[in-house]
Amino acid sequence: MSLLGKLGLVRDPIQTVPTIVSPIQTPTPAKFVRGRRASADEEEEDTTTDFTAPTNKQVEARLRKAVIESGTEGFDFVNFFEMVKKNKNADEATAYSAALLAAETMGVSVEELATSAQNSIKAVTNESKKIDADLAEKAEQNALDQTELKKINTQISNLETRKETLESKINSDSSGIDESQRSLEATVELVVSEIKDVVSKMKKNSK
Repeated sequence: MSLLGKLGLVRDPIQTVPTIVSPIQTPTPAKFVRGRRASADEEEEDTTTDFTAPTNKQVEARLRKAVIESGTEGFDFVNFFEMVKKNKNADEATAYSAALLAAETMGVSVEELATSAQNSIKAVTNESKKIDADLAEKAEQNALDQTELKKINTQISNLETRKETLESKINSDSSGIDESQRSLEATVELVVSEIKDVVSKMKKNSK
């Protein structure tokens, strides 16, 4: 299993109660399902990713901030990455040549930059795990809410209003958690793929 686990939700839709005397249809609790994400140890062979879920701008900002903060003293991948981005209006060969020349001037090799890039990927990994933890906490709370909803079945006459409120909250939370996780997954892949793509192009343009 890779370092970036995948959080998903497996649930049945909540069925509304047609009359006050009908039993409450309790939804299946949200489950914490882990899958595969990009790992900092993976090779950069495939630098193209199909992002099927929308990315999250706030998450992306956090991940990119983590990349910047992963920089070390001296000229490293973060400096190289930023220099290439600043020269985005120039053609690719010119942008990479300028950044590679700067690295060479600082006595930093392409191999050292590629190694440094792994620190950036690990920073993305660590930051995404923090976001994962927040989503897991919401999923646990969501499951507790659904357990409480089940108990309402024995008090349906007096707790109908409370039941409807919880159904609305559970539907909203379940959808939000699922959508947020897919967005996180796509955003992590976006940033990691971009880093790998820069490394791949950096090596190609250094030859």
